Amino acid sequence: MKIKLNYLSVLVVFLLLQFGSEEKPVNEDFGDEINQSKQITKKPVRYFSSLSDKVMISVTEQTIYTNNPVTTLTYYAVDNSNKSVQFRENDRAFVRILGITRLFTNNVEIFHPQKPDGSKDYALFSGDITFPREGIYLVKVCLGKSINLDSEGNKVWPFGCFEDQTSAQVNVYEKN
Repeated sequence: MKIKLNYLSVLVVFLLLQFGSEEKPVNEDFGDEINQSKQITKKPVRYFSSLSDKVMISVTEQTIYTNNPVTTLTYYAVDNSNKSVQFRENDRAFVRILGITRLFTNNVEIFHPQKPDGSKDYALFSGDITFPREGIYLVKVCLGKSINLDSEGNKVWPFGCFEDQTSAQVNVYEKN
């Protein structure tokens, strides 16, 4: 029994020395694998849905004057938690400027702004819009791949894009 115990002790010591003293090579790619798995598990992009999301329109100046009748319009969408959602890359935003005090209709396209890194910000559409003269104007946005207009710039059926009740009013006054 004593011999068996000594034999086992020697065997354990031998195995510890043999396998315990060897330095195992470090897998340098292991960190990259973790980083890649983190990238794979990023939250999926949440795209705009006209059924569940709310569009927002804002203008930098709601009151402007004829000596500088320009304001910047921003169009974006939020989900029911007020978190920003993305528009699809091929979506286009057509600003519809409608005269309230004067008969006027104009349609201008605004685009996705560039981020500092040079990529496009697909959560926004933004651009400058210009008004022809004094008056009160209603500004709406039609979102889609295209807009179906007649020769006078009025939308015709089928509309070709999504437009809800969201709008902004811009007042243009004569500068004295």
